[in-house]
Amino acid sequence: MAFTSKLWNAPLKNGSSSNLAVNGSSTPQVFSIAPDADHEIEVLTMCLIAEFTGGPAIGNKFIADAVGTLTNGLLVEAKVGDIPFTFGNLKRTRDLIEVSTPQGGFNIISGTTSVMQLFFYVPLGMKLAKLGSFTPDDYVRATVRDNLNSLGYMEIFLQGVKT
Repeated sequence: MAFTSKLWNAPLKNGSSSNLAVNGSSTPQVFSIAPDADHEIEVLTMCLIAEFTGGPAIGNKFIADAVGTLTNGLLVEAKVGDIPFTFGNLKRTRDLIEVSTPQGGFNIISGTTSVMQLFFYVPLGMKLAKLGSFTPDDYVRATVRDNLNSLGYMEIFLQGVKT
């Protein structure tokens, strides 16, 4: 039997930018990924990375000491196989922990510049249908609805295989 899958890795984007560290407080900024025209995409991993100055924050903070509890939240949602669902409306660091995979899903490297890595729990068999299979098409998206400018960089990317 031939191996017919192709490895796939792509970030959520708003236009050409994958940096979610933007001001979405007055105009929400939507970052998304659409399906492929020729292949289904089986999503195996969904990861958020954030780079920021200073230490990571827990309690009524979002990722970094410089960011308090978000008023509106970072809304992360998907439509897979024509079924919409929400990963979460993330307002505090603990909200991130709640949507992460157990055992190694949340990692921090703390220093002058700190890095946080979070692996979302992804349902088994999560496949984005080919472009045009449904109206509207399947998607994974994150909507920044607060000011995240004080984070240096934040990205959500997906990894999997095209089948």
